[in-house]
Formats: sequence, structure tokens, C-alpha cells
Amino acid sequence: TYTYTHIHTRAHIDTHPHAHTYTYIHAPTHAFTHTRTHTHMNTFTYVHTHTLLHTHSHTHAHIHTHKHTHTCKRIYTHTRTLTHVHTCTHTHSPTHAFTHAREHTHT
Repeated sequence: TYTYTHIHTRAHIDTHPHAHTYTYIHAPTHAFTHTRTHTHMNTFTYVHTHTLLHTHSHTHAHIHTHKHTHTCKRIYTHTRTLTHVHTCTHTHSPTHAFTHAREHTHT
């Protein structure tokens, strides 16, 4: 038995009018909530890598690598909230090859 709570917030603003806010809440239930709000109006590319490694009964390795290229012709705001429950190893690479088992609750 262990207690593991991780809260991470990152905000990024550059010369192009776009902003990213990430919030991770990780609890012993092996679930985390991820809220992203995007407001931008330009072409940009970003790579976000988030790695979790923890042990609870057995080892879970979570590796996320996302590469997105957006071309925007107008200003828009996008907000998405996801709740992830990971039950096995999840690997996501730019080749889009991944093995996972997740339950998603979208709100």
C-alpha cells in the first residue's frame, strides 16, 4: 500500500498567440485528470512528452509522446477534459504504434 499524489501544472506562452495549460492529478487509484485549454491563431508545432513510472502491486510504465502540427486561420478556443484509468503499459510514439488498455470518461 502506498500513497501517491502528483499535481503538475504547466503553462506555455510564446510569441505566437497560443497558450497551453496542462493539469495532472495522479492518485493511488492510477487515474489522472488532464485538462487542456488551447487558444491560438498561427501555425506551430510542439512536442509534449509525459512519462510516469510507479509501482503498485506491479510496475506500470506510462510513456506519452505527442507531436501535433496545427494550421489555424482564425482564433479559436478549445477545452477538453479527460479522465484516464490505465490498466497496462501504454506507449504512444510519433509512429502511432501503441499498446494500451484504458477507460475514458469524457466530460
